[in-house]
Amino acid sequence: MRNADKIIVMQIGEIIEKGNHELLMNIQSIYYNLIQKQNLHNKQDKTNSIPEEENKQRGMNTVSLQSLKNNQNKQLEEINEKKKVRRIISSQLLRMNKPEWIFILFGCIGCICNGMIQPTMEIVLSKLTAVFQECDEDPQRRKILVYNLIFIGFGIICFIATFIQSFFFDRSGEALTQRLRQDISYFDDPNNNTGALCTHLSTEASAVQCATGIRLGILLQSFCSLAGGLIIGFIFSW
Repeated sequence: MRNADKIIVMQIGEIIEKGNHELLMNIQSIYYNLIQKQNLHNKQDKTNSIPEEENKQRGMNTVSLQSLKNNQNKQLEEINEKKKVRRIISSQLLRMNKPEWIFILFGCIGCICNGMIQPTMEIVLSKLTAVFQECDEDPQRRKILVYNLIFIGFGIICFIATFIQSFFFDRSGEALTQRLRQDISYFDDPNNNTGALCTHLSTEASAVQCATGIRLGILLQSFCSLAGGLIIGFIFSW
């Protein structure tokens, strides 16, 4: 409209003003007042639109922060739930393996023997090294023979301990596996597919054995080795 060659201003059916944009603005009459009102309205719209955009942006930021916090809380809850499930499963497995406690006891004895053999052999090895410092050949040979027999005895003890550990832990694990496979009432549930369950029982039930006896034996053997090494080290370094 501003670029028009001739602008006509009418009021109540009569022509009040006419001319181009610059001429009518210089007169500062009706046309001038209309233009001023329009400019003022546009400025108000711009100032009102800025807070609305800021409010929208703040709302989006608030929603994104809230969703991030919710995701973090869900992840923490899932981690805590997994830890609780692991503790419950471990305690349930130990309770289910309770009837075989005598097998587990003998297996633990084998683990203790296996764990203590290694630090004890280090004592004998240090004494054997000191034998080579002697100058007399005959006493040296006799002592070396004695220590060799001691090492052979260690080997026999280690063989027996390993056999006891493996045998009794395997017995307890097999008994637990057999007990898990005898839960026939589980197959009565129509939601359980017999073929799929047979596959699970043939694989996962035997895998439970690794979670009880064998793992317990490895942990106990490692602990005994560590404890025996520390005790011997403190005794000889005191």
